[in-house]
Amino acid sequence: MTGALLALGACHILTAWGLRPAALAGRVALAGGGVAALVVALLPAPSSGGSLRHGSVVVVGFTLLAVWPVLAADRSAAAPWGLRPAPSIIVTALIGLGAAWFVFEMQRHGSTGVAERVLTSIQSLWPFVVVVSCIRRLEKDERVT
Repeated sequence: MTGALLALGACHILTAWGLRPAALAGRVALAGGGVAALVVALLPAPSSGGSLRHGSVVVVGFTLLAVWPVLAADRSAAAPWGLRPAPSIIVTALIGLGAAWFVFEMQRHGSTGVAERVLTSIQSLWPFVVVVSCIRRLEKDERVT
């Protein structure tokens, strides 16, 4: 798990650095989420009980990764699909719903692992979707010229 978090954090940071079509605030939030992933890897959850340090970093990282799509949105007509306001708002809302599901499962001692994996999968895959949409937009622009 530590290796996966380190790799994911590095990927988020590199993606934020290279995602020039995205608004700066979104890129900063994505990079901050990547840094938080690196810190979470260095502060693992204890095998039993909780950890205020681990939990605090998780909340900060989760929040940054939840809001980055909206912060990165581009309202121009030429914006790549993944950076348009509607998909950005929808993804942020889905992440919010996933967070609510996770909290609900924690309170009832239910399937927190499933909720956590679904939620982190969305947060981990959305940057990839955005990058692909930016590449496709670039290719389309190059064909037109």
